[in-house]
Amino acid sequence: MQRSLAKSNYFDEQNERIQFDLPSVLAADAIPGRPNELTVKVQLSAVIHPDQESQSRHWRLAVKPRDPWTKIIDYSPKTEMGCETVGSIETKTSEESTSSLGLGLSVDYAKLINLHSTSDQSTKELHSRQYQAKAIQQAKIASGSIDRGSGVHFKLARTSDQILDGEKTFEFTLLVNEGWRCGLLDLTVIALGTRRKFDIRTATWRSSSKSLKTQTFVIALYRKNDMVAEKLAKTLASQEQTLRSMRTKADHPNSDHFVSRFLNDLGEKLEETFANETENDWLDRVIHQQIDPHNDHELKNLNAETRVAILDYLSSKDSFLNLNRTQDDCQSSSSQ
Repeated sequence: MQRSLAKSNYFDEQNERIQFDLPSVLAADAIPGRPNELTVKVQLSAVIHPDQESQSRHWRLAVKPRDPWTKIIDYSPKTEMGCETVGSIETKTSEESTSSLGLGLSVDYAKLINLHSTSDQSTKELHSRQYQAKAIQQAKIASGSIDRGSGVHFKLARTSDQILDGEKTFEFTLLVNEGWRCGLLDLTVIALGTRRKFDIRTATWRSSSKSLKTQTFVIALYRKNDMVAEKLAKTLASQEQTLRSMRTKADHPNSDHFVSRFLNDLGEKLEETFANETENDWLDRVIHQQIDPHNDHELKNLNAETRVAILDYLSSKDSFLNLNRTQDDCQSSSSQ
């Protein structure tokens, strides 16, 4: 299992407050007696800077196989509810009634014949009712299918007994065609938080949701014990990492000049502000979309080293995905 995030001083070097990490290669295990159903376990890791922990409220993870014939038919964890209180809530109501009985006798010292005295007696009866109410529930984990059942969506909330920092495990069951050897899995992870803004009209502070971080990943899946598919998957993952490194170097060139460092810092702030609006660059299109490297205008403007790396990546991806087509061709020939 390969991962790309492995630096102790990651925040200092990348100036990022939230970072997600996923394996780039995974093996899919066949379910005994059901060769067309495979299970995949994905470990999603989040590194959240302490300054950002109070703002981070939710994770969202969307998973979808790139092959339209591959479906996610089961997943874990399922939707899980929780509440901030332990046990039930006890409430108590009371009713009070009062009755009194009086007898009086008074004495007039001037006239002894008018003698009177008083005596008051009161009783108080208290009726009490006690019952239990259900505590208000909230979703700690919400999950469900997306795209007509082809993918799955998870949402994790930060609660009193669940933190978002660290590692979480997700499991999927894939339904694949007969002879499936490998495939690509697209994953999108979003960190959501809250933003406070002062409303001049009402003279109050209002909270709204905002996206803190969005990352997209591709996982190369292969059937367990298929050595050829495993080797091609690791080659593809390695070349993807090379492309990401080239993209990072292009965005953050090394320079000790004060003006250059100032412009770099300014660019990082602008990039953080408009991150969700500028994701569709050449790296995103090469990895996640269909692209013609020989006729794409943006790719033609890249340096020769980057263009060669892109061609190597696309060639490896074709070789990797062609394993399924080769299997299909072999089965078709044997049936004839």
